[in-house]
Amino acid sequence: MSREPLETPDPRDPATYKVWESYPLRFKDQDLMQHVNNVVFSRLFESSRIEFWRRLGQFPFPKESGLIMVRGAIDYLRQLHYPDTVKVGTRIKQIGTSSLRVRQALFNGKDECCALSEAVSAHAHYASSKSSPIPDKLRKILESA
Repeated sequence: MSREPLETPDPRDPATYKVWESYPLRFKDQDLMQHVNNVVFSRLFESSRIEFWRRLGQFPFPKESGLIMVRGAIDYLRQLHYPDTVKVGTRIKQIGTSSLRVRQALFNGKDECCALSEAVSAHAHYASSKSSPIPDKLRKILESA
């Protein structure tokens, strides 16, 4: 089995993110082991992605066509504990012909990277549910992010 090459820039480096969101952890975010449940990580990443799209003028999403998330992956690196305030950094990792990868990192109040997320979104026409090339106007917006 071969190892994946190291990602550049390092996704654990907060300096590689321009867009940030902060969230206070809630008592109800804990599970029976008294650490933050893994489902909460997903909620924090999703909320930050939507805010990222909103800042780029892409949310609410257009009615005819737009980006649809087709893959989501989370690497859990550290536990989170209540009480704390976390921050999530978001950036575009890669833009292809009809899809893109969004990289995110979640940091605790001590600035320790606790989780990484990668989401793949495809550009699609909603009525047909078929992918299509990313339009030039959208591509320019994504490249500037």
